[in-house]
Amino acid sequence: MRISTQLMYDAGIKAISKQQGDLFKTQQQLSTGKRVLSPSDDPIASARAVVVAQAEAGHEQYSRNLDNAKNTLNLTESILGDIGAVIADAKVLAVNAGNGALQDSDRRSLALELRGKFEQLLGLVNSQDGTGKYLFAGYQEQTQPFSGSLATVSYNGDSGERQAQVSPSQTLPVSHSGAAIFRDIKNGNGTFAGSTAAANLGTGVLQNGRMVDSTL
Repeated sequence: MRISTQLMYDAGIKAISKQQGDLFKTQQQLSTGKRVLSPSDDPIASARAVVVAQAEAGHEQYSRNLDNAKNTLNLTESILGDIGAVIADAKVLAVNAGNGALQDSDRRSLALELRGKFEQLLGLVNSQDGTGKYLFAGYQEQTQPFSGSLATVSYNGDSGERQAQVSPSQTLPVSHSGAAIFRDIKNGNGTFAGSTAAANLGTGVLQNGRMVDSTL
């Protein structure tokens, strides 16, 4: 078999092209720090890399969820502290209003202060987080939970408790229902409530109770 000059040239060009391609690929591997640049380089390693990348993305999402949950809970705790302080101030004003030495003008001034405390409380229970979601609306995070006036206040949310996924098997509550915190206040232990009769002017002692009729 005779080998022509053209065939030799073609073989040489093909070899040079292959070497250039290998060189370019090596340069890409060096610049990216990755051995596998495409699935065809190593299908098994490429599949494993996809699994690892998905796991890393999931871990990053869980970390973000946990950070957001911490921020929301810290904000909620701060707001509840502010609410407690406002209520304490309102109690002081109410006690001061009972002072018989006060003039009508003094009582009007106290009434204005109490109205201001009410407005302050209404603003606090309608607080939002950094994304504009209402903290105390349950699942109705886009609905202002409380509305009304001194005469009556209505709750517009629900009793849901939002959860954040912080690991593949764990969730963390990140919101509280305004109904459970501010409206549905339990009496006694939540099942029994002790009280005195209207005509009872003496004293009494509440001891351990028992269920007599659950239908009452």
